[in-house]
Amino acid sequence: MLLENATEKLGLPFAARRIFTEDGAEILSEDNIPSEGDVYISMGETFKDPFYATKRNILIRNNAAWNLTGVVLPENGHKKTTKTCLSKRMRALCENKKVRILVYKNGQSTNACEVVADLKNIQDFFNCCTIKLDLHSCAKIAFDLDGNEISDLADISVLDENIIHQGKTPLLGPLWISTGEGFSPSGTQSFLTAAKNALKSKLTMAQHHKQNIDCALNNQKEKVTDVAVLSMSAEELYEASEKADRDVDRYKESLVHIKKRLHSLREDVSKEEKEGLKYHMSHIQELSADDRLVGTRGCRLRFMEHLHTYFNIREALRGIDSNNSREKLMQKLLDELSSTKFSENVSRNLISVATKLYDKNGCEITDVLSLEQEQARQIENNVEQPEISVWLSFGEPYISPF
Repeated sequence: MLLENATEKLGLPFAARRIFTEDGAEILSEDNIPSEGDVYISMGETFKDPFYATKRNILIRNNAAWNLTGVVLPENGHKKTTKTCLSKRMRALCENKKVRILVYKNGQSTNACEVVADLKNIQDFFNCCTIKLDLHSCAKIAFDLDGNEISDLADISVLDENIIHQGKTPLLGPLWISTGEGFSPSGTQSFLTAAKNALKSKLTMAQHHKQNIDCALNNQKEKVTDVAVLSMSAEELYEASEKADRDVDRYKESLVHIKKRLHSLREDVSKEEKEGLKYHMSHIQELSADDRLVGTRGCRLRFMEHLHTYFNIREALRGIDSNNSREKLMQKLLDELSSTKFSENVSRNLISVATKLYDKNGCEITDVLSLEQEQARQIENNVEQPEISVWLSFGEPYISPF
């Protein structure tokens, strides 16, 4: 009854389950309930002294002492060391090592994007590249500066700080993202050329700054053009001179490295310019004309009314069973010719439905596959534009025009 009344009076969100005295002892029977005393109601949690913080502060204040180093707290009054408590999501983010990677579209050196990726998940990296670079299909291959395919993100080298400022975290790359086509060296060449020009300007500025410092150290202040150099002390000038020497050496070393890479790419770039799109698709196997994936060759028919038309035998054979296939194929050809628009200056007294085909000698053609064989013989004889000359009849018999 006490627990039920306490739940209602205190407005607890859950039912009261345990009772404690002022000193934290749990009351397990009605005989232990103190008369005219205070009790604490719990919904299941352990006892918490509401006056613990006040008691601790009083203990520290009464027992603290001063010495030469400051306040000495009593042993019972030391504060507990705090522990950082991270959520599962934050702990997972901290454990996963994320890196910044600079990416370009394959064959381009502009509109760069920075992708934050997990080194252990290359598929998520490709998904981010597809969205950020706005590719027409999913990204599948990544190439480095030398055109090597990257299969593990841990193999990506750190970008030279002399080319692009790194910032607080290192920047990896650059990488060129492909949707399946081969590596295009023109994008890498453009990137390296722009980096070379930027380094040349930085080297010129560093050398000019070094000359100003040398003039200041040699007491030739009239030749110094930088006001900041004139305000430096002798010790600061020596430090600035050493730093300028390191910058000049670093820029020169990076320039030599870039020139070597440009020289190695020169042959591939010229080959790409000559071959064009075929250079990127060299990894795809070329199919021969008689391959089963290509299908049978279509027939080019030349009518005596100076009309040319093409008939796709492979498409026409679709949906035709083996029974009477030749007759049905011939009927399909005649139906297609019936819907063909002929010369307007030719007048017909009969219905415009093609019924028969004749060759140039006046023999009726009853098998479409024989036309294919005739065209194949022309190809073997190296005819420049193989075609078959036929006469089309709309019901009338063959009449020699000669």
